[in-house]
Amino acid sequence: MQRYITTFQELANSGLYDLEELCERSGVLEIRLCLLNSVSNRLVISFSSHLGFRKAGESEGLVALDAIATTSSPGRSFYVVEDSDYVRWLVEQSHGIQKPELLTQYTIVTVDDIIDVIALDPPSVFVPP
Repeated sequence: MQRYITTFQELANSGLYDLEELCERSGVLEIRLCLLNSVSNRLVISFSSHLGFRKAGESEGLVALDAIATTSSPGRSFYVVEDSDYVRWLVEQSHGIQKPELLTQYTIVTVDDIIDVIALDPPSVFVPP
């Protein structure tokens, strides 16, 4: 069973984020978030070694939300997923070229969306000027 472990909490304000922009350019996936009901509180998550990502509406991610509620702290925005079905799928699709022990699934939960990213390295997370 997948387990969701909270991460990046030291960089995140308490509260829920809204997706402002999701963009892949020159091999870098950048996710821009803004704190709900705030004009100035923004956060940028940049994945330079991602291998795949997916985005679903909150109502299409009810199984993931149930798993978060069962295995972690609901109401948070950032998770690392252990025993990831998505990582298993990617390894299977690559005929084993990718090794699961080298991959990490990151899940970002916003007010309306669930974004899953598989990456070789942790992302950079920063508050834009």
